[in-house]
Amino acid sequence: SSGINAEWPLRPGDKADVIREQAYRVKDEAFELKDEAYDIKERAMEARSELETTLVETLALMRSQATVTNLYIQDIRTTLSSVSSRMDRLEGMIEEIGQKVEDSASEVTEKVSEVTAKVSETQSTAATIKNRQQAWISEIRLISLYKMTEENNRHSGGYDSDLATDGQFTHDRHVDNSIRTYSHTGSTANNNKIWIELGGVFRIHKIKIWNLRHCC
Repeated sequence: SSGINAEWPLRPGDKADVIREQAYRVKDEAFELKDEAYDIKERAMEARSELETTLVETLALMRSQATVTNLYIQDIRTTLSSVSSRMDRLEGMIEEIGQKVEDSASEVTEKVSEVTAKVSETQSTAATIKNRQQAWISEIRLISLYKMTEENNRHSGGYDSDLATDGQFTHDRHVDNSIRTYSHTGSTANNNKIWIELGGVFRIHKIKIWNLRHCC
């Protein structure tokens, strides 16, 4: 089993040669194993170095990504803080605007109430004036009665202008010549005039003048 041919007896010197040869052979195999071990060790060192490099690069990348992530998170936090502050200001502005709207609505309601009251008062006043106007129009009043008069062509027989506003009149010849119920001019001139002082401002709807039937 050791590789020695044992078909014939060996001499002591041959046995030593065989052992020596086997020792060399074992030595060569040991060197080969040693070389292979060195190769394995070298490859292991290279693999370890590559692994360490990869780990370092991975850690550096992770650190870089973590830094970028932290910066991004910080930026997000700043943005959220700014948005929150703006939202708070916006809510304050909305509350202020709402309060102003409520105040304006209250003021508008008060103004509308005042205007409505004034409109009602104006309508009531207008209705009163209209009723008075209708009453005035419906009334027949002789506003010239007993008012002062004057004329530019007086009659010498006593037919003064005041007789035009004394409230009495006749359509026919008077019975008693001493009773005067109408005014008479002194002549038939073209510029005969009579003035009646009403004593105020009046709306005149109609003027009636009666002429005598028996003369003139």
